[in-house]
Amino acid sequence: MAAFISIFLAFVAALVSAFALYTVKKSSETGDNHLDEIMRLKQQINETNNRFAQLKHDHHILREQFKKLQEVSINNDMQVLLNTAIKDYNDIASVTPEEGSIGKHERARKQAAEKVLQACNEVCQRFIAEDLSHNTFASVYKSQLQDILNSDDLKEIYSNLKGKYPYIERVLLAPIDENLISNFNQYSAN
Repeated sequence: MAAFISIFLAFVAALVSAFALYTVKKSSETGDNHLDEIMRLKQQINETNNRFAQLKHDHHILREQFKKLQEVSINNDMQVLLNTAIKDYNDIASVTPEEGSIGKHERARKQAAEKVLQACNEVCQRFIAEDLSHNTFASVYKSQLQDILNSDDLKEIYSNLKGKYPYIERVLLAPIDENLISNFNQYSAN
């Protein structure tokens, strides 16, 4: 009986050992499969991150191109607005009024001058809103707007209506803060 129990225990031990060996082997195969799966997922995550970085870069480039195109469009609109207002004013101002229509001619000239000042104000507003870059404003508009405001006729009309055109004051007539300009130039260079 003792021999039978010994044989039975040896047999059970052999079965347990075989099962344990089978489980370890199966577990190592599954572990390798899990490790392969983890490495595959990690590779997919890296590829996704690379695609995301490329898309982010492309988005940045497209945003910059859109901003430049938008500025070109706004610049064209502002040029048309300003040139039309100046042309209308010059057309009226260059005409010598007939006797008896001096008052009517003066009102028309002042209305045309106000349109010029309104166009100048809008250009300055677009600059403050950063729709026009510092470089564009400095190279295209600044001296032109200052010449308009320094002309004797428009200077007088502007001085009477200053409150109506606040952006002109902020951009062209405000005291210059050199720190602000250097910071702005540095920002616009980036």
